[in-house]
Amino acid sequence: MKLRTVLQKAVLRRRLERDATVTAAKLRNQPPGPDRDRLVRHLKRVQLALSRIRWRDYGVCAACGQPIADARLRLMPTAGTCAACQKKLDAHASAERR
Repeated sequence: MKLRTVLQKAVLRRRLERDATVTAAKLRNQPPGPDRDRLVRHLKRVQLALSRIRWRDYGVCAACGQPIADARLRLMPTAGTCAACQKKLDAHASAERR
């Protein structure tokens, strides 16, 4: 693995760990309601991303198994799918809501 990739993943891991800490702190002070629900969903996504890092499958699309673009992970470190698969999932979810 290239040193650059290792360093990028280390930076993303620290960013995710900090995000989990901040979100958990906000959650403790948040009364029940839609904002709390949003924080809970976000914290679950962050924890899932951290577990993918531990299991060494972070950056691999859960749907197709292809690598997730570095730009997508930098923009959205909790992404578990590549942009193409996420687009398909969103279209499927949108069609089910109709």
